[in-house]
Parts: sequence; structure tokens; C-alpha cells
Amino acid sequence: MENINDFAHDTAKRKFCTLLQLFIGRGRKYSVSIIAEATGISDRTIQSYVSGENAPTLMNALRLMEFLPTVFTNGVLELAGYTGAKKIDVEAENPHIVLCSILEQASSISKALQDGHIDHQEKAKLLQELPQIIAMLQGFHSGLKAS
Repeated sequence: MENINDFAHDTAKRKFCTLLQLFIGRGRKYSVSIIAEATGISDRTIQSYVSGENAPTLMNALRLMEFLPTVFTNGVLELAGYTGAKKIDVEAENPHIVLCSILEQASSISKALQDGHIDHQEKAKLLQELPQIIAMLQGFHSGLKAS
């Protein structure tokens, strides 16, 4: 019987390989050398990830996520059941816009709870809006920490 950890590792390695092949290599948006230069990871190591020979360490995965489009990051995060990652734009997270969005969302939640029940339409709307406001708050928080 296959060890569950071996299965998970192989699945993650295949996912990384597939995602990297979308962006890196001949005829793709980035060459191995461009990725190596941008991330500080050697050409040979990048090539081993693209070929599926090896899986990146956490640090190298983060370096790749920092450079590659968010589609790559979200594809990796799907392995853990997450999605919706976006690049943080510190300049775009204006405190006034964040506050207005939070107040609008609070109003929407308040209206949904007014009758003491969240119906299926309200739930669908909240499920769509809440991740957006959470992402905005995370960006604002990161901007505050960086400044």
C-alpha cells in the first residue's frame, strides 16, 4: 500500500511541474535563465522543477510565487484547498477606500441578518463579497507593516 505522504508529495510535485511548464521553457513567457536570474535559483534547479525531477523547497516555491503570475500561486494553493490569492499592491490599498468598502460590506451583512436568517441568495452574495474584503484588509495590513 502506498504511503499517503508519498502520494501527497508526488501529487504536489506533478502540480508544480505542470504549472511551471505553463510559464517556463521554450515558447513560453519566461526562459529558465530569466526565472533563475529573477529568483536567485540556479538554472539547473529550475530545470529540475520544470521537468518534474524535483519539487521546490518552501523558500524556492515562495520565490517562484513572487515572480510568476498569480495563476501559478493559486494553482499551487489549490493543493491545500485555497484559492483567490492576489499580489499585494500597497499603493492601491488606500485607507479611505478600505474603510468605505468595510462599511458597505457591514451594511450588506446587516441587511442579510435583519430578518434573523441568511437565505440562499444572501449567502451567495456574502460568499462572493467577503473574500474580496478580506483580501483588501490583508493588503492594507501588509502595507501598514511595510511602511
